[in-house]
Amino acid sequence: MPGRTVKPVAPTAPAYLDVMSAAIDIMTDFVLKHRQASDPPHVILEADLMESVLVLELYRAKEAIAEGHRMVRERASEICALVEAVDPHDFTG
Repeated sequence: MPGRTVKPVAPTAPAYLDVMSAAIDIMTDFVLKHRQASDPPHVILEADLMESVLVLELYRAKEAIAEGHRMVRERASEICALVEAVDPHDFTG
């Protein structure tokens, strides 16, 4: 429309909890990669909850637990084979 000007919108600062959540995600990712490099796991179970359940949404624990159950069921045969291969004497002092 002629004669009409659009005012630029000033960027807003991110919310405090968003910054904290992002910082926790970055630190968690760093620690995870370091631990995996120094002592690789036999099985990795990766939950796909990053987009759906946030760090402080503790009231959504049932969803996270259900995802954990799904992941274990999906890899149960691999986990059982690894458990059966472990010598129980390795854990006695």
